Amino acid sequence: MKEFLFLRHGETDWAVQRFYYGYADCQLNERGRRQAVEAGERLREFGPFQHAFVSDLSRTRDTASLAFPEIRDWVQLPELRERNFGRWEGRHYREIMESEPEEWQAWCEDTWTRPVPGGESDSQFGRRAAGAWQRLVEEGERALVVAHSGSIRGMLIAALDLPSDTFQKLRLDPCRACRLLVSEGYPVLVGFGI
Repeated sequence: MKEFLFLRHGETDWAVQRFYYGYADCQLNERGRRQAVEAGERLREFGPFQHAFVSDLSRTRDTASLAFPEIRDWVQLPELRERNFGRWEGRHYREIMESEPEEWQAWCEDTWTRPVPGGESDSQFGRRAAGAWQRLVEEGERALVVAHSGSIRGMLIAALDLPSDTFQKLRLDPCRACRLLVSEGYPVLVGFGI
């Protein structure tokens, strides 16, 4: 049996301000740092882990080191990054609506195939998340994965073979986790929002 514990990174100021920040390398704020320490205490019972994977962005790396300081051999995987919001990174959606109304409207009408300007569409992001999940299954037995809300939800959708519109129906708050077991190739979600 394979076991995966997915942990979303802690809070950032850009998240509080509701800016798009998928690929942007923003830092945890003070609350996010506290959340990471608390998550480590809360999730300790699920260890020890044979493998530890983390997105290569600093908010996930910092969450990982604060939550699990005893783990030294983190494998950084760029494919675990959040969705790429292209030129909309670091901007509030209201600003985008006002400055690029046609582009915004076109994207809202077809997020599945239309990429964010300079970024990814839902389908591109979903394929990347599915590829990340496949790599984790191949490389991990009992694995801890510290990543982003979007990439975690995308991997769950791929693992559980859920419809793509499930993505918007799942919410994983900062420094909350989910647990997935895979037995004989059959995945089961056994905890969400832990």
